[in-house]
This record gives sequence, C-alpha cells and structure tokens, in this order.
Amino acid sequence: MPTAEFFSQFGIVAFKDFLDSSLCTELCDAIRDSSRQKGMIRNLDSAEDIVDEQIKKRSEVSKPKNELVERVTGKLNKLRPLLEKSYNLKLTGVQPPKFCLYETGDYYRFHIDAGEYKNIGEYATPRKVSAIVFLNEESQVPMEGKYSGGNLTFYGLMQKEAFSKFGLPLVGEEGMLITFPPNLGHEVTEVTSGERYTIATWFV
Repeated sequence: MPTAEFFSQFGIVAFKDFLDSSLCTELCDAIRDSSRQKGMIRNLDSAEDIVDEQIKKRSEVSKPKNELVERVTGKLNKLRPLLEKSYNLKLTGVQPPKFCLYETGDYYRFHIDAGEYKNIGEYATPRKVSAIVFLNEESQVPMEGKYSGGNLTFYGLMQKEAFSKFGLPLVGEEGMLITFPPNLGHEVTEVTSGERYTIATWFV
C-alpha cells in the first residue's frame, strides 16, 4: 500500500512526525475519555447539518482540554508559510480542529471538503487546504493501540479516464499530517479492527 512519499508526485504534501508519540497518546486518551457526538454532514438541499450514517459514521469530540487544542492549533499555524509555498496560496488561518474517532465498522464515504455546491455553507467555501493528522498507526493485522482498514483513499489523482474511479489508499502513520486540496475526492474506508484516531482541519 502506498506511503506518503508516493503521493508527493500528485501534489499531496505530508509532514511526518508532525506530532510526537507522547502527544499523540495524550490526544488519543483525551478523545477516548471525552463525551462524543455522531459526525454530521451538510445537507445541500436544506443547508442544515444532519446525521447521515449512509455517508459518515464516526464520532467527534468538539473540544478536549483547552491546553491540547491550543498546542495542536499552534503547531498547525506554524506550518502556514510552508503550505503557502507548497500550494502557492495565501493562507490567513486554520479552522477549529475536529478530533475524530472511528470505531470498528465506521467510515466516511466519498466526498470533497469544499466546492461550489449550493448551500455548502460558509464553513466550507473558504477552505484552501485540507489537513488530517493521524494519532495512531495503521496495521495490516489487529494489534493493541492500532487499527486495520480505515484507509484514507484519494480519487482522481491519475489523469487517464480509465483510472478516474480507482482510489489510492494511503498508509496511516502515527503523528503524520497529510495535506491536500479540499476539492480532491477522498474517503475513509471501513475500519475493520481497532480504533482510528485522527484530527481533521482546514487552512483558509
């Protein structure tokens, strides 16, 4: 399965060891111990946020400890100059991070993070760079503290039409930050064992 280095040829920018192992463990513990709610999506007809488990099935923690949120947000903001150079964009900030838990059986079907859809909402239209931080590691076999399945899979990377419907899955590594254009189609496949901990956010 392709690693982050493979995806660099498609303009996807990764930062390995963005968070150290101890902070990843602390964040996983905070997510596990916090009250959670079902992940919601924007209904493009009504402009309302709804639960639709046909599309997204995961839990979200709106806010763990303030100190943890500030540490993560501070690290994200320090990356802005590098991302501006990599994507040739002017960035002004980062949206509040979402702390996500995918349990066994959870997934997020094919979607994009921003676009010209009617009623997509002000929260999505200014997004310029999507970012996902992996807080624990993927494993091909069930292992304590790791997860199987749950692949972040990208679509439309290859220009040939014959390959347009084929997704390329990325191997999740503890502490790695992966960034990509918000109009790039992607999904999270079903987690087959363990718990998958991530942070999702968007630079604007």
